[in-house]
Amino acid sequence: MMSKLITILKNNEEKIIAYRRYLHQHPELSYLETNTSSYIEKVYQNKACLVQKVSGNSLIVTIKGKSGGKTLAIRGDFDALPIEERTNLSFSSLNPGVMHACGHDGHTAYLLGLADVLIQTKELWQGTIKIIHQAAEEVPPGGALEVVRSGLLDDVDCILGLHLWSPLSFGTIGCTSGSIMAGRSKFEVNFKGKGGHGSSPQLSKDTNLAVAFFQTAVQTIVSRRIDPFELATLTIGSVEGGGVFNVIKEEVSLSGDVRYVSNDVKDTIESEFRKILEGIKIMFDVDYELNYTHDYPTLKNDEHLTNEILNILQKSKNLAVKEIKTAYKVSASEDFAYYKDMAPICYLFVGAAPDVGLSYPHHHPKFDINEKSLLLAAELMAEIVIKLLDK
Repeated sequence: MMSKLITILKNNEEKIIAYRRYLHQHPELSYLETNTSSYIEKVYQNKACLVQKVSGNSLIVTIKGKSGGKTLAIRGDFDALPIEERTNLSFSSLNPGVMHACGHDGHTAYLLGLADVLIQTKELWQGTIKIIHQAAEEVPPGGALEVVRSGLLDDVDCILGLHLWSPLSFGTIGCTSGSIMAGRSKFEVNFKGKGGHGSSPQLSKDTNLAVAFFQTAVQTIVSRRIDPFELATLTIGSVEGGGVFNVIKEEVSLSGDVRYVSNDVKDTIESEFRKILEGIKIMFDVDYELNYTHDYPTLKNDEHLTNEILNILQKSKNLAVKEIKTAYKVSASEDFAYYKDMAPICYLFVGAAPDVGLSYPHHHPKFDINEKSLLLAAELMAEIVIKLLDK
């Protein structure tokens, strides 16, 4: 059976690549992916499966094999990013300022190809497979919550996902038990002082100076308040003040994010953050408004499920797999983490660095994936789900 599935997938590789290139040319931002959702839905027309729309743009496709058996779900996301593409690909984005700069076009393409094969071979395997085509991964609260709350996954025994990952070379797989991706919080601070002229700074309450001290002080949280063996980052990504060179602004705003693995670290960073803000307020006689929110939780792979999948991967005869990293973690965040509330989850990384040239990071305007990784992702996920169902 596996041999037949892999053969069909290999024969369909060009179709999978064509899916990816179409999606890459027609990217849509989170919560606005109406055309993408319609395109995916049309691919399933007249096929032996059930397509259900979730509130928003997400879809769940149910494929039933022989009666009985487990119910597994596989998730792929399909939203793009507000980035102007600079790849010079022949199939570059046709939507100005919007780009598939994270590989979600590839996630959807491999999953469409895999689903097609599972539908064609459903008389050969036992159980039910639900394909989750999920919208809005990039923007909190994230499309995963809509899917979780839909009730359409209440019967699943486990949920699987993967990310085509440019930091890893093609043929390298990351499969790790426990915490593998960070939780995330976001902050926005608006400092309010008293404007003035550069010639008489003593008459002002200088928000620029307050912000400068705050940026320095807040970086001591990770370096001096967090255990060096704990993952934690704090980044200020934007400072907005405007104005002219000889005027002290009345208001200056900044924003950024925090990453962590443990809840204790999450709480410590927020507590210290607020203490420093209060100190800056007193030191510079300024006021502030703070919006500090927690969004995606830490992504934790289920130990038992992940060990089962590791065993499948390590016994796989797929010649494209060169290395399996069993302790691979990244500090980025993923709303796939919410699926752990429904069932055991496992999330993999499939190496997608180009064979030649530079490998640009995710969310870069020159980001691209190795299209050979599309077939490999489909082959590996096919092997995993069929062997899990067989158990």
